[in-house]
Amino acid sequence: MRKISKKWLPLLMVAVVGLVGLPGLAQSSLFSQKFALEPLETQTHAQVGVPRLNASLDQLELSFKRKLPGRSGGSRGDDLVSPIAPGLLDYVIWSDRPSFFWWTEATSNVALQKLELFQDQLRAESLWEKPLANADQKAEYNGRALQHGQKYFWNLTWSQQKPTSGTGITLTTLNRKFRVMAAPERNQIAVDLQMIANKLRAAKASEEAIAIQQAAYFTERGLLSDALQVLGQVKNPSVEMTKTLQRLIQESINTLYPPPKK
Repeated sequence: MRKISKKWLPLLMVAVVGLVGLPGLAQSSLFSQKFALEPLETQTHAQVGVPRLNASLDQLELSFKRKLPGRSGGSRGDDLVSPIAPGLLDYVIWSDRPSFFWWTEATSNVALQKLELFQDQLRAESLWEKPLANADQKAEYNGRALQHGQKYFWNLTWSQQKPTSGTGITLTTLNRKFRVMAAPERNQIAVDLQMIANKLRAAKASEEAIAIQQAAYFTERGLLSDALQVLGQVKNPSVEMTKTLQRLIQESINTLYPPPKK
């Protein structure tokens, strides 16, 4: 091989730099293979980074708001608490061990009492009951799996002082009805969710990133209660995920069950 004369080296370096700067080369060959961005669903948590992860939360929030149903037809009146999911956001849910979400007025002196779950046709005795603390914003059902295709309703009970009751304390109970999705649709969703999780875990994605993608899957199908549940079950969530979940609940109550006009 002929040796390149030292006097030509500067010109050769200029030529190489110029070629690397060409748009055509930057989009092909090993250069682009090393630095091209992968789709979000195939990126690892390290590749995504906080800015990209937050961007996907922003996208989820916008999609969730677009999927919110119209107003329920009334306002929440003087009530400082409102059950949200399941039942207000949607009637049919996928999970047979649902999470229950409610909204509480931040400045109120509400005393939460309990949450009760009933089968629709068996109203005499609750299937499951949980005492609540005032700071609670959700509860995870930990009883037997609910029957697929079966209708249920849940009661949320709290005490508060209402303007209409003078100085007395009023005990209030509101309920929401829902139905657990029946097979085979439910089974297909289970397969899809597992595929999402397997694909992202293979790419070493974080559990939070997996939850965001699964919540997006539910949201696109109008299963908003299940989307909230997936987000709410993330262990040690980021600050941004916690804030996103709080905003979704606030947006839900403002859209579906707004305060009375003053």
